[in-house]
This record gives sequence, structure tokens and C-alpha cells, in this order.
Amino acid sequence: MEIVDASPFRSAIWSNGVRATAHEDPPLVSVCIANYNGEAFVRECLESVLSQTNSPSFEIIAHDDASTDGSIEQIMSYEMVRLIRAADNVGYCVANNRMASAARGKYLLLLNNDAVLRPDALCTLMESATTIGAPAILGLRQYDYHSQELIDAGAWLDIFMSPIPIKRDEVTHPAMVIGACLWIPRALWNELGGFPEWFHTNAEDVYLCCAARLRGYDVFVPNKSGFLHRVGATLSDRNRHADELTTTIRRRYLSERNRTRLMLMFYPWWLLLPAVATHLIVLLAEAILVSAINRNPGILKDVYWNAIRDVGWRGKTQRNANELMSSIRQVTYSRFLSRFRTVPQKARMLITSGLPRIVRI
Repeated sequence: MEIVDASPFRSAIWSNGVRATAHEDPPLVSVCIANYNGEAFVRECLESVLSQTNSPSFEIIAHDDASTDGSIEQIMSYEMVRLIRAADNVGYCVANNRMASAARGKYLLLLNNDAVLRPDALCTLMESATTIGAPAILGLRQYDYHSQELIDAGAWLDIFMSPIPIKRDEVTHPAMVIGACLWIPRALWNELGGFPEWFHTNAEDVYLCCAARLRGYDVFVPNKSGFLHRVGATLSDRNRHADELTTTIRRRYLSERNRTRLMLMFYPWWLLLPAVATHLIVLLAEAILVSAINRNPGILKDVYWNAIRDVGWRGKTQRNANELMSSIRQVTYSRFLSRFRTVPQKARMLITSGLPRIVRI
């Protein structure tokens, strides 16, 4: 890993659009942007951060995950950005853990390179964190970049650990907020241990929010400001194509693998057995149907079999994670599960969009 932080201006602190000197106090916020092949959109992301109004002082840290396009040159043209360059592609979890380790702010804002903040985003998050007065994970209302429609104001979770978007105008206390724009006190991040690097990418935001709530901390979304998101751009796919659900083999594999891991980590024994058994039955039926619909029998192995197999291969790591989550629990399971919903998100999506079209990219 190469860290490009050679000159004083690369540690500049910004507040209300003005660069401070490197000798001033550390910033309140460290904006951490994970980049991989974001040439088409990372500049707009950076500009949205630099255009914040009435914002707390902040620094920008970017992690480039061995991009093969011109995005790294775009990032390096911003002299205030502290840049971490990876020699190899290490994935979203490692990238964010590295940036959090390098951060100097009291708060971290994890921001996707395909996200665009509204001008009052940092101000809104800072005000909300101050008003709450206790450590909490915060998110912002997420809007589709192209249509400007509300995607969610946080999400509930179903029994299979899949997010169910909340579409409300008022303040929400969801089960989780999307990792594309996630605010967390750095002390809480360190207490929870950051992202599990063996997740690589996908559902790490579910993990972090569940770990925080199990520990007794809240998850909160204010009812103003927000961010625009090119959904799926960072994984080279779009969640929707026309009126059907579209995803890639890699994204589907990571989703099924990591959500299985989450069930094992967070469920009490009396819920774990029926939930996992139902999950495996649903996965088998889905694997057969999706392989048939897509006319690609390889999907059964590449997505579903590999997902379950890889959970088993991490047996010792998984057991250690299970024990850790059990040991940090400070709330009742009844309270923890109160933000779960009974109708599976897959059933909702099946009704609205049918079975997914899975493509190999």
C-alpha cells in the first residue's frame, strides 16, 4: 500500500469552503471516500463535499483500490485530498478500515464515490449528532441520482438480513442506514472494530449498524438534507434495468454469502435454527428458478453453492465473530429485533420486479 501524503497541503482542513492551515486543530469530520474506477463520477462527489455550506471543519481522505481508469488522476488534482493508494484491489471493507485508521476527525463520514451530497449534508449531520448527545450511527435520505426520487430514509431488516427501504418524510430510527453515506463517531467505530475485512464488500453496513444497536447505540436519519446516489455504480451494475431487477453474479454471491454470515452472527439460538433452515430452503428454490429463468445453470454454483460453501470455509472466523457479538450485547433481543419486519424483501421484490436477471461482468 502506498500512501500519498508527501506535502503539507495534502492535510488541509476545510470549513465553510475555506482551507485552514495545517497547524490548526484537527478537523471535526473526516470524509472517507472509497474509490475504484470512478472516473465517471468521483469528481462530482468531491465537488459536492467541497461545496458544503455552514459545515463543520473537515478533511477528505480517499482510498484508491487499484483503479485501472483515470479516476486516480482526477483525485490527485485536488491538492487538499489525502490519498491512500492500494497496489492490489483489497475491497470496500479494507479500504474504509485504512481510511478510518488515517482519519483525524472526531466523526467519520463514509461516502461512496458515486454519491453526491446536498449542500447542507455535513451541517445536518453535525447538528443531529450534537442534538442526540450520545454516540450514534447517522445516515441521510437517499435519492436516485437520475430520477431524484426518494430511495430510502434508512431501512428495516427482514429475517434474512435484507434491507427493506423506509420511505417516510419524518425522522426515522431504522435498523440500518446504507454505507454509501454513513456517519459514525470515530470512537464508536474503534469500539466496534470497523468493518470485518473478510466480508470484502456488501452488507458491511448491515453489520456495523446491527453491532451498534446490539451494543445499545442508536441508528438515526434526520428528516432534511440527503444525498444523490448512482445505485450500483461502484459494483458495475444497476439494481434496476427498465422494469426488471438486474444484478451481477459477483454482487449476488457477495449478498447471499454475507447475509448468511450476519444471521449466524446476530441471531439468538432460538431464532437461528428456524431462520437458517428457512433461508437454505429459499436459497435452493431460488437457485433452481433463477438458473432456469436466466438459462444459465452455472449460476447455481457460482452464486448459491459458492456462497454457502465459503461461509463454511470461514468456520473458525465465523465462530469467533458469533462469540464476539454475543459478548458485546447490551440490549435484549426483543429490542434488537424490534426493527425487523416479517415479510421478506425478496417476496416484495418478486411481486414488483419478478426474479432477478443475473449477468456476468
